[in-house]
Amino acid sequence: MALGTTDATPRRRRVSVAWDAPPSRILIAATPHSQRARSALPVLARHLARRHEAEVLVEEALLDAAEGCATAVRKSSQGAVDDEVHLVVCLGGDGLILHVVSTLFPEAVPPIMPFNLGSLGFLTPYEFSAHERHVEDVLRGGTNVALRMRLKCAVVRKATPTDACFHNFSSGMLLEEDAVGVSSCEYHVLNELVIDRGPAPYLSNLEVLCDDLPVTRVQADGLIVGTPTGSTAYNLSAGGSMVHPDVPAILFTPICPHSLSFRPVLFPDYVTLTIKVPDDSRASAWVSFDGRHRMELMRGDKVVVSASKWSVPTFCKSDATSDWFKSISSCLHWNQRLTQGSNDQAEVEESSVTAANAHGS
Repeated sequence: MALGTTDATPRRRRVSVAWDAPPSRILIAATPHSQRARSALPVLARHLARRHEAEVLVEEALLDAAEGCATAVRKSSQGAVDDEVHLVVCLGGDGLILHVVSTLFPEAVPPIMPFNLGSLGFLTPYEFSAHERHVEDVLRGGTNVALRMRLKCAVVRKATPTDACFHNFSSGMLLEEDAVGVSSCEYHVLNELVIDRGPAPYLSNLEVLCDDLPVTRVQADGLIVGTPTGSTAYNLSAGGSMVHPDVPAILFTPICPHSLSFRPVLFPDYVTLTIKVPDDSRASAWVSFDGRHRMELMRGDKVVVSASKWSVPTFCKSDATSDWFKSISSCLHWNQRLTQGSNDQAEVEESSVTAANAHGS
């Protein structure tokens, strides 16, 4: 019998980009209403066109800001980019990256180089003041990238009003076979899937299965199913943990649960979660994907969530860990407080207080 071996050496997963040829088609995405981004766009476009001889593409709404040094990118009827793009440069904040990956590239995404021209900039490590140097580094190759996990979320509508599926969550057994549903749409999210009660006055009532095994029934204002990238967004506000972007996990966080023992959970990234509105629910539920495509889930409808095969590669200024800790320190002021003094200093301060009190008396 062959015996397995265990390698206890810590591993560091670093991924870098090596270009087969210099990127010749570069899309510049910018926040349309940001004057800083619109001012930076022609500066960057001219640099890419003259210095690197690249074809610069922008969305049609930004053609006027490009000042004639870029062309409009072709889009499909759904708004996705039809052109072959080798690199995306973002001039804006975190919301702009969500726009790029959910609207322009809903499936496969080119590498993204994000400049911080927004209000928060958690995902944007590059400063535009040194854009020429940063662009040179990225186009030279060898720069580290973070492969940000996305979630594939498929909405499955109930096939017929009589097809019901009830689960005995106390025994963990399926009472009936799941009804065959009709898949209505599919989205790949970078931050999170949110299911909430919408305008209903009742709590959300949701059945949750993990790989077809009944796990729990959610009675809360809602539920967040997120990625490590989205852990510092809505998930964090709802009491979930911050998770390093390289951790392969699916976050499961209730929103204001009715049970005090309902705590957030991390699932491994290889499981499939099914969240269903039970047939006996008092009301429907509402679902949104990265804050977009909000729709109503009727009784019997469900959302099937699994890891997407299309991750989002974003360039790191140094590496994923350094960039992440700098972001949570600068954007969230994580664990920032005054440092306690030494014992000697404390004794001096105590003696000063004692002397002052004695003098006052």
